[in-house]
Amino acid sequence: TTGLEENGIPCPAGYYCPQGSYYYLPCGAGNYCPQIYDLNGDAIIGSSEPTKCPIGTFQQNDIKGNCDPCPPGQICDAEGLIESKPCPQGSYCPQYNSASTGDEQVIFDASKNNYINITDAEGTFGSSDPSGTLCQPGTYQPYIEQYELSHCLACPAGQYCANFGAAAPTGDCLPGYVCFTNSISPTPNDNITDPNIIIYTGRPCNEGNYCPSESILDLTCPDG
Repeated sequence: TTGLEENGIPCPAGYYCPQGSYYYLPCGAGNYCPQIYDLNGDAIIGSSEPTKCPIGTFQQNDIKGNCDPCPPGQICDAEGLIESKPCPQGSYCPQYNSASTGDEQVIFDASKNNYINITDAEGTFGSSDPSGTLCQPGTYQPYIEQYELSHCLACPAGQYCANFGAAAPTGDCLPGYVCFTNSISPTPNDNITDPNIIIYTGRPCNEGNYCPSESILDLTCPDG
């Protein structure tokens, strides 16, 4: 029987036993070889072949019955990974578990043998999107291996950050405008009330003042 040694003993966790095996074989890095247990906690069968670690996990050892969750700040975006890779600039890469709320992500849940929404997951999983979770416009993130939303930095006053996943501010605020922190436009206007137009955060220079490039406040025009 597959998953059993020739003498009928369940194949140990971390090993696999093809049909007719006299010896158990190491599962191999990037794979996992679990045992199935009955209600009494007794192993009833082992693995007949290695199973690749699902996305969101990795495994560096030759003998392992389970895969390790991708660490915070890392990405595991393929099956059968031996190593994780660093989360890129402009993004953050959290670790998720069954209690996670907020960002939703589709991942592989080994306990269900299926891809599910992260809010339905059991256990702990790492980030699997090759790009990580992109920082929002109005923010930027210049470092690798970041893992929390708070690691996305507010765009500095006088500059703007127009894009998702920015590693640096897009540029300087244009003359004639004041750019506050988190601006997404070089010509922001928080005074616009149209709900369909989102151009923030900042405003045109007030009448009677002047605002050069990178302005964070109005400057009073000199006499004359």
